[in-house]
Amino acid sequence: LEPGAAVEMLNDYFTELVEEVLAEGGTLDKFTGDGVMAFWGAPTEQPDQALRAVRASRRMQARMKPMRDRWAREKRSFVDEARGLSTGIGIHTGMAVAGTIGSPKRLEYTAIGDAVNLAARVQAIAQGGEVIVTQPTIDRIQGKVKSEALPPAQIRGKTALVPIFRVTGLTGKG
Repeated sequence: LEPGAAVEMLNDYFTELVEEVLAEGGTLDKFTGDGVMAFWGAPTEQPDQALRAVRASRRMQARMKPMRDRWAREKRSFVDEARGLSTGIGIHTGMAVAGTIGSPKRLEYTAIGDAVNLAARVQAIAQGGEVIVTQPTIDRIQGKVKSEALPPAQIRGKTALVPIFRVTGLTGKG
């Protein structure tokens, strides 16, 4: 894409996704190229943080086709390149350090730690249209989502294979 079209497309895309993060009480951390990093449970504790993240992710996925259709109706300059645009989402539940980090010249509220790294690596596994979660997340949302086990993943930095699951829907109990 031309730089102006890329910026226009990403800004619209991020606007759609951020709405779902905020609707579920998530903390928008940062934009990572064409990705969004968000977390739940800080700065305010949320006992149902895993379910909130999954609900937001499912709604993000549901926004993709209507957004692409809207771009086509609006005859956006990038519509042909964005026709197959999809997003993969990875979620891990674990302990992280959340706080204001940086230098006196630039501080950001963010989350860091192994749980954050694992979530990013799970996201890298997710194909377009998928929401992939780890075992600790499934354990917290059991009975509230429909999911299917995938082959355990070899994740960089982990010696043991990591059990992962594809979320296929919500049960209506959450």
